[in-house]
Amino acid sequence: MRNHLVKTTLSRPSRDSNLDIPIVIIIIIIIIMSVKHEVHPTEIRTSISPSLVVWLNTTGALANYATEAGSTAVVMFCYYGSWATYRQGEGTFNVADIDATLCSHLVYAFAGVSSEGLIESLDPYNDLSDNWGKGSFNKFSALAKTNPDVKTLLAIGGWNHGSVTFSNDNFVLLLSTLKEYLHAEDLLLTVAVAASTQVLEESYNISGIAENTDYISVMTFDYHTASEDSVTGINSPLDPLATDTGENLKKNIKASIAAWVDGGAPKSKLLVGFPLYGRTFTLASSADTEIGAQTSGPGEPGVYTQEAGYLGFYEICTKLITEGDSWTSVYDADSATLYAYNDDQWVTFDDVKTFTTKANYVVEEGLGGAMVWPVETDDFHGICSGIKNPLQKLIKSILKSLSREATVHVRCVWKDALNYHPLLLSGPAKEMEVMTVLVGISTMMITGSTAFITHGPATIDPRELRLLFYKVVFCSRI
Repeated sequence: MRNHLVKTTLSRPSRDSNLDIPIVIIIIIIIIMSVKHEVHPTEIRTSISPSLVVWLNTTGALANYATEAGSTAVVMFCYYGSWATYRQGEGTFNVADIDATLCSHLVYAFAGVSSEGLIESLDPYNDLSDNWGKGSFNKFSALAKTNPDVKTLLAIGGWNHGSVTFSNDNFVLLLSTLKEYLHAEDLLLTVAVAASTQVLEESYNISGIAENTDYISVMTFDYHTASEDSVTGINSPLDPLATDTGENLKKNIKASIAAWVDGGAPKSKLLVGFPLYGRTFTLASSADTEIGAQTSGPGEPGVYTQEAGYLGFYEICTKLITEGDSWTSVYDADSATLYAYNDDQWVTFDDVKTFTTKANYVVEEGLGGAMVWPVETDDFHGICSGIKNPLQKLIKSILKSLSREATVHVRCVWKDALNYHPLLLSGPAKEMEVMTVLVGISTMMITGSTAFITHGPATIDPRELRLLFYKVVFCSRI
């Protein structure tokens, strides 16, 4: 039986049925298959709503749950959208393009669940090896073999899969039962939850979820989208805007995290979502470009991602370079995010500057870590800065380095049109770790042959960013 994941039965109990029997069947079948047949990415993702999922990682490769949760190691969940393999040209992204060194947990999105309760591949040609398929499941799970510190998981569900085949009934009881069986096997149980405080108040039993899970990924993005709003808004604001009123005061990262903490979730279990993409709008009038401007619909699709209302980070930064004279970028200090506009096109997005502020917030609040979505929309070719995956590298470096206070010394060389310029730097590790990755983008302003070192990306005016994109910087410790 080659298609083990497709053949596995996932029974969905009725409202009055006993949960114990089907759950036992699920776990025993998958654990046996993982050991006997070496099917490694066997995460069950059971959606309770379109944005609430349960992760059961049954690879057997995870560290003991009691020591992993709350440890000092960087916790960074990274999602891979497997459909990126079909994008054209430089947008094509396969399993082989994943930098497994950047994440603690890699999650393959998505597989599905049939109406009969069977776990099924949503794309057999891409996922499986049968009939000359690409075999991405096996390639993905192999990343954990070559990178022993990484855990690979298969996510089952996803927005496009819908919620028809899933149930809200007895969710905490389900988690409690799963926890009992999974922890007995030294495996983790985590959930990904909506950032909306309204959904939280109506649908989630926070204390029950927190008690029975090891990590809670809060999807702190898509607060404002063209499909839900008729005005421009920020995709993933850290704080409320000065102009926010009513429910909009709750549509930000700090409000979402505070709601989970106030409800009883330990900070050490909470992971903050970092979007590696932007949300776009088409302005009703190109004369009104502010946050809250009237819109006529989603923005134009990206060249590679081909989705109205959405642009990958690499598409955004490429536009700012190649069409730089046409775009105006604005940094909003209230929400710690950028937006940019060109004629009637308007995009809200994050970059190294805004992610620095948000990653610092994660560390300062003592939260569990980060979750990024999705890895294939980072600048994985290094087109804009000469550095591959700059956003993921920044997040990891801050989560890792801000716990240190040692002084390090770094030699950096930046390149302009004709010349190389060496520069020796030294300073606290928590600043220099970021410089070694992103010094040419976010922590150095260059005017002629003079470099101005700052204390962090937050002090850089975004208008300087366009100049810095033309610089390629190489740094190493000395």
